[in-house]
Amino acid sequence: MGYKISLLRGLPAPVLKATCAHELTHTWISENVPAARKQRMDQDAIEGFCELVAYLYVAAQHDEAQMGVIRSNAYTRGQFALFLEAEHSFGFNEIVEWLKYGVDLRLTGADLGRVRKVEMPGPTDGGTQKRRSGETAQSPARPFADSPAARVAPPAPETLALKGILWSKTRPLALINNHTFAANEEGKVRLGQSNVLIRCVAIREDSVVVQIVGSGGQQTLRLK
Repeated sequence: MGYKISLLRGLPAPVLKATCAHELTHTWISENVPAARKQRMDQDAIEGFCELVAYLYVAAQHDEAQMGVIRSNAYTRGQFALFLEAEHSFGFNEIVEWLKYGVDLRLTGADLGRVRKVEMPGPTDGGTQKRRSGETAQSPARPFADSPAARVAPPAPETLALKGILWSKTRPLALINNHTFAANEEGKVRLGQSNVLIRCVAIREDSVVVQIVGSGGQQTLRLK
């Protein structure tokens, strides 16, 4: 699917970068968030997530001025601030899963932990409900008609692969397979027919060092 993004001419370079990050995130949402959920979501929440991505990008560039601009902009009616707090508390991956499969249509400061309340399509039966934060599954849930579970899922990779690095001297992030890691963070990635728990030992500008938890050995993944 093609997209058209229009930007004002003459924007200062830092503003242009932040604006591009924000608008490109809208295209990511259109490609990855089920349409039924996107149509129901509060628009402030969608804009808040786009501002979060822009903020993380300019933070990686150490652009304190643009970070301040985004923090002071009130047009998301507080959603950006809640997204930023949730990202600090639970991590970026939790935010992405909420955006795609969350129970709520916007974040709420009264119970920010609800960002972990998600209903994800089952991997094999097309809709087993999965909840987080201590809740148990209640009943089968039908996946969104245009969700990945409703289509034929591509096979999981058989090896670990470094897909990208968001470089920052203070808080770099690495995309390994389809999971985002910070340094010293553990997480499960899909390999073939199983989930493997790995630790991101170190992140460099063009490579990462990872360890399969329990194996003792380490390996270096490089950008292709």
